[in-house]
Amino acid sequence: MRTSWTSKALVQYRLATLAGMLGALGLASLAVHAQTIIALPAQALSLSLSQLAREGAVNILAPSELTANHNAPALSGKLTVSEALHRLLEGTQLTVQQRDEKTYIIHGPPAQAEALPLRPSDIVTVLPPVMVNGTNAMNDLGFAAQSSSLATRTDTPIIQIPQSIAVVTQDTLASQQDQSVRDVLRNISSITIDRVGSYSAQGLPYIRGYAAPVLLDGLPVALSQSDIPLSLPPVAISRVEVLKGADSILAGSMDAGGLVNIVTKRPQADPVQRLTVQAGSYGDWLTSLDLAGAITDDKKLTYRFVMSGERAGQDSIGYDGKRNFYVAPSIGWHDAQTTLVVGLQQNSDREPFAPNSLLLPTGPMNLSSPLGRPDDRYLINDTAVYYDYTRKLTSSLTFHSKARYDASSQDSREYLITALPSPSGTTFLPQTNQIQQDQISVDNNLQFKTRTGPITHTLLGGFAWSSDRYAQTLGSGTSVTVPIPVPPLPPVAITSVNKIPSQRDSLTTLYVQDQMTWGPLHVLVNLGRSQVWTTHDAPGIPSARVTNWSPSIGIAYQLTDSLAIFANTTHSFLPQYTFPTFNGSVPQPRIGHSIDTGMKFSLLDDHLTGTVALFRSKESHAVQDDFNHPNFYAVVPDIAYRGVEFDITGRLLPGWNVIASYTYSNAQAPNGEVGQLPTHVASLWTTYDFQNAFLHGWGAGIGVWARTHYNAIDATGNLYRQAGQTRTDVSVYYHAKRWSATLSAKNIFNRALYDDYADQRLEQQSGRLFFLSGTYDF
Repeated sequence: MRTSWTSKALVQYRLATLAGMLGALGLASLAVHAQTIIALPAQALSLSLSQLAREGAVNILAPSELTANHNAPALSGKLTVSEALHRLLEGTQLTVQQRDEKTYIIHGPPAQAEALPLRPSDIVTVLPPVMVNGTNAMNDLGFAAQSSSLATRTDTPIIQIPQSIAVVTQDTLASQQDQSVRDVLRNISSITIDRVGSYSAQGLPYIRGYAAPVLLDGLPVALSQSDIPLSLPPVAISRVEVLKGADSILAGSMDAGGLVNIVTKRPQADPVQRLTVQAGSYGDWLTSLDLAGAITDDKKLTYRFVMSGERAGQDSIGYDGKRNFYVAPSIGWHDAQTTLVVGLQQNSDREPFAPNSLLLPTGPMNLSSPLGRPDDRYLINDTAVYYDYTRKLTSSLTFHSKARYDASSQDSREYLITALPSPSGTTFLPQTNQIQQDQISVDNNLQFKTRTGPITHTLLGGFAWSSDRYAQTLGSGTSVTVPIPVPPLPPVAITSVNKIPSQRDSLTTLYVQDQMTWGPLHVLVNLGRSQVWTTHDAPGIPSARVTNWSPSIGIAYQLTDSLAIFANTTHSFLPQYTFPTFNGSVPQPRIGHSIDTGMKFSLLDDHLTGTVALFRSKESHAVQDDFNHPNFYAVVPDIAYRGVEFDITGRLLPGWNVIASYTYSNAQAPNGEVGQLPTHVASLWTTYDFQNAFLHGWGAGIGVWARTHYNAIDATGNLYRQAGQTRTDVSVYYHAKRWSATLSAKNIFNRALYDDYADQRLEQQSGRLFFLSGTYDF
C-alpha cells in the first residue's frame, strides 16, 4: 500500500513529467510549477487567497461560506501557487483542486462539500479572476475596492498602501445612475468641482482646495485636456480612483491636493453582452452597448467593444442639450508570461455651457433662461489609440510599458457678460475659442521582487514621458447690450481673430520605488526627478525649462488583518514661468508638501472598507492676479489646507450597501478669504436589496450630499458668504436574472442649489431630474 507521501510524490512526478512534455511542445503551462516570492502576513484566509491569486496571476474560487471564518498563517518564501495554497489551508479541513493551469477551487470536508455543491451560481471569486483577459485584476467586492495600482504602479492591497486612496467601483456607478464623472467624484471626501473659473465643459476637480490633474488609465492628461476623461460616458468607466496628497512622481507637475484617475473597461474572457437604454428629463435619451468575451477557445485572445450615444433636447434653463457619441474597441492577449491590450477610443461630445448665474451683492441671480443664446456650447472631439503591455521576464522580474496618443479639438462659442446689469441693460460679448491639441504619454518600468533577510522588496524603476502640442485661436465680435431676461440674440459673428502661436510642453520623469514588507509593516519609498520643458513656434519667445526632485515616504502597519495605521509625507512642484510679474522676474516653481496620517480598515470579510485621515497640504510660491498691475501676477504667502477626511464604502449587511464621506477642513490662506473647500462637506449613498422572497429582486436607494457655507467673490469684487445646502437623490429598482430597471430622481425636493465655487459667477444646478433606465443581458 502506498503511503500518502509516496502518492503525493507520484502525483508530483507525473505532473512534472507532463509539464516537461508540454514545454517541449512550446506550450505555456509553466505556471503550474513557476515559483513566486510570496510574503503574506497572518490574516483572514480570504485576504491571503486574494493576495496569492493576484501575485500568482491565477484564479482561486470558493463558496464564501468556506473561507468566512478561517484565518491563515504568515507565509513567506519562494513557492509555487500550489505549495502556497496547501500551506494556507493547513488545519482548516479545506482542500484545493486544480482545474487547469490558471484555476484552483477550494473544497470543504466531504460532508460539507455535499451540503455546499460548487455550482456556478454559488462560486465566489475570492479575487475577481485574473482570467486570460489582458487586464490587471481589480479586486472589487460590490461597492468595496480591495486593491489599486494607482499609488504604486503595481496592484497592491489598499490597506497596505500608506496613502489616502478612495475608489468608486463599477457597481457603485451603476447603483447611483451617475450621469457624469462629476457625479462620481462627489462621493469622495475633500473634492469640489469648479465650472466657473475653468474654461472647460466639465469643469476642473479640486482636491483639498487645490486643482487636481486627471489621469486616464494611469497616464497623465494635460490640464487643458481634462475634458477628455471627464466627458467619458458611464458605460466606458470601470472605476474612478482618487489619490490624496502631493505626488509629482505620478503626475509630473501638479498642485498639492491630489489626483484623479479614470479607469476604462478592458478586454476580458468572462462574457458580457449588455444593452442599456435610458430616458430622462428634458428629452434625454441614452443607449449603450457593452460587449466582451473570448475570441479563441483557450481564452487567451479576448475583446471588448463599448459604444454609447446620448441626446438631450435641452438643459434645465433652456440651453440646447447634450450630444455624445463614444465607441471603444479593444483586443487583449494574456498567457502565463504576457499581457497585452491594444485599443482605440473615439469620443465626440457637445456640451451646453454650465448655467452660470451672476453672484450679485444681494445673492445669486436666479436663472430661468440662458445668459446668451440657447446654442452656446462646447464641442469636444478626441481620437485616441493606446497599448498596455506586461511581460514576465523571470519569476522575479517584470517589464511593464503603456502609451496613449490623443488627437483632440475643442471649440467653444458663447455670449459672455462683460458688465453688470444696469438700467440700460447688460452687455454681452460674442466670442469663440478653438483649440487643437496632440498629446502622447508613455510609461515604462521594470519591477523586481527580492528579499533581504525577513524583508520582501518590490523594486520599481522607470521612465515616464509626455509631449503635448497646443494651438489656440480666439475670436470676438461686437458687443450688444440687452436686458435680462435675455431676448433672442443674433448668431455669434466674429470680427476679430487672434491666432496664438502653438507651443509644445514636454514632461519627463525618472522614478525609483521600493515597496518593503516585513511582516505587518509596509514601507513605500519613492524618488522622482521631473523636468518640464516648453518651446514656442513664435519667434523671439525663449524656451523654458524647470527641473525638480520629488521624494516621498509612507509607512503602514497592520495592527490586525483588517486594521492598519499609516503616515506619509509627499511632495509636488508646478512650473510658473507663464505667469510674469510686474518687475519682469519669473516666479519660482510652486512647491507642494503634504502630510497624512490615519487609519484604514477592511471589515466584514473585506466587504466594508474605509479610511480616516488627518491631513495638511501646503503650497509655497503660489501666484495670483496682481490687482495693482493688470495682466501681471504677484507671489502670495504660503497657502495651506488642513483637516480630517473619512471615507467608507461596502456592504454593512446582506443586501445593504453604502458609500459615505465626510471632510472637515480649515483653510490657512493669506487673508482667510476665498477657498476651494467648505469647512464641512459630507455625502451618503445607500441602497438596500430586499431579502424576503415576496420582494426578491426589488431594492431602493437614497443619497444625501451636503456642505456648509463658503466665502466667494461677488460681481462687484467683494466677499460674499454663499450659504450651505443639501441635495437628496432617491431610486427604486428591480433586478432579474437577465434584465434590470431603475427609476431615479436627482434633487428630489427640487431645491435651488449652486455649485462649489463662485468668482463673480457661480453654477446654478438643475432642479428635480428623473431618469428611467433598463439593462438587458442577451
